[in-house]
Amino acid sequence: MASVVTTTLLGNGDIQVTIAQTASSDVEEVTIAGMPSTGRIKRQVTALKSGTGTTVDPIIGTVTDPGAAANSQNVVLENGTAAATTDNQPVGGACYHTDQGTLFYRSRPNNAAADHVIDVVLLVRTGWVA
Repeated sequence: MASVVTTTLLGNGDIQVTIAQTASSDVEEVTIAGMPSTGRIKRQVTALKSGTGTTVDPIIGTVTDPGAAANSQNVVLENGTAAATTDNQPVGGACYHTDQGTLFYRSRPNNAAADHVIDVVLLVRTGWVA
């Protein structure tokens, strides 16, 4: 498991987060630190580049393992239908609040092998106002 998280300030309160995952499995979680305490995820693109699996089904939340039943109230954005590439753009953005400025992301490929290469791009807007 190896993940590289890069955060780029785009201006006007927009932040682009890119995650490059290599040797990723179905339970690998990426911690995204340094996020604004309140924000909106405007776009989430996840692309499975290679590996044993054929699809990804991403989820992002404000606590570790946001897909667990006990953590469902902390899900910020969950993909609808698994695919090799997913592109989620909720109208108005998916609002979140986190005291620590940390988000937790899982690509969730449909195979447990730790051999997936996955690229992720998130577009985050600071605050809840459009």
